[in-house]
Amino acid sequence: MTNGYTAKPLNGGVGRQIAPNCSGELNQGSFLIDYTFDPHFDIYTGVTVSDIGGGLSSGFLQTNDVAVTSGLRLKF
Repeated sequence: MTNGYTAKPLNGGVGRQIAPNCSGELNQGSFLIDYTFDPHFDIYTGVTVSDIGGGLSSGFLQTNDVAVTSGLRLKF
């Protein structure tokens, strides 16, 4: 007896269709750099890298991601 889900190669075998009720994993790491010029002004940048696998990745178009953010902060 099957649940109707099978592992089928997508995009020429690059990805796999996994049942959403299967176990999965999320691996994520990040870092932040913050430099303060004076008590009222600083610059920051950060990077987050994530990778999703198994049943947890069911429904995601991409299973890995790199997100970068940066900015200036003025405190009153």
